[in-house]
Amino acid sequence: MRWLFIEPGRIGDWINSTVAVGKFIRNSPCAVDWVVRPEVANLLPRSLEYGRVFILPDKKNIAKFVKALLHVRKVEYDGLCILSPGRSAWMIAKIASSKSKIGYLSYPDHNNSKVLYSSGANDQRYQYRLLKDHLVVRAFKATGFDIQIKYEELNKVEAYHPKITLTEDDITAARKVLVDIGIKKNRPLVVIHPGARWKYKRWPSERWIELATLLSKRGNQVLIGGGPQEIMLAREIATKSAKLVHYLQKSISLAVFAAVVRQAKLLVANDSAVMHLGAAVGTPLVALFGPTAPELSGPVGDSKRIVIAKTPIPPACHPCSHPSDNSSGKRCYAGHWECMATLECSTVIRAINLLETIVI
Repeated sequence: MRWLFIEPGRIGDWINSTVAVGKFIRNSPCAVDWVVRPEVANLLPRSLEYGRVFILPDKKNIAKFVKALLHVRKVEYDGLCILSPGRSAWMIAKIASSKSKIGYLSYPDHNNSKVLYSSGANDQRYQYRLLKDHLVVRAFKATGFDIQIKYEELNKVEAYHPKITLTEDDITAARKVLVDIGIKKNRPLVVIHPGARWKYKRWPSERWIELATLLSKRGNQVLIGGGPQEIMLAREIATKSAKLVHYLQKSISLAVFAAVVRQAKLLVANDSAVMHLGAAVGTPLVALFGPTAPELSGPVGDSKRIVIAKTPIPPACHPCSHPSDNSSGKRCYAGHWECMATLECSTVIRAINLLETIVI
């Protein structure tokens, strides 16, 4: 039997999906194919067993998108499962040749989901991680095999932490990056990540400067991570902080960046893909939360190595994951920006001290 798992979400969504799909792979005899975004494909060989990988291009490139749909259409599947809702996933599910189709029954972007899917779950907007587990349970039932695993075990996310296995090439490249930046082996390394896809999930830059300065004054080397679009922010924080604060001045692959994070004694990050990446490679993590709810979209991993730092008194509009009138994420739709602004540096420092991995 062969199943297709469709994950149209970004890196963090996919890392969380590997928890649920890992259960399916380890407890069923089915072969598994994937549909993922291009940035995820680089990490696939380092996480789960898989067969074919179909790359999901941007819908704006209509020719490539149609070509990808036709490639999926050529394969006969016993079942498919959508792991994150969205129009792209729905279009793939509609065109794919599959005996059983499992997805979100009430996603607002399309009204005929109940006709398309043979089984699924109702979209609760903020319950995606829980729904992914529920969808995979449905996939288990659809296989028709007598799966020798208790339903309660399938529902325990903790039973299968996301894991990214790094290659020797990744580790060697990461070490070279650190040497080129000026990171020394004889001092502890802390990676901080001030970026996030949505602006309203970012801790203010002045707080990052305060934290980076304190970390460096205590003898820690600080590396500010970020993608090409976040270099300006990283440079600002580095130049306004004390010595021993560095930043990535050129783009590196996700796998190499994961290996860099793995070398660190600590990662401090906003609710972002890097947060999930750090949890997946096992680096002690302090995750900063404001508008989003950590119990629903937080990192999955060893609870002894993860501490959540969040705003002490959330506003009445909390939580907001994807504000209905703010799809770009460039502004707080309530207009107050309180969620991250009220998270004090002292709160983050207390969270760091709970991990006991560095001196601060």
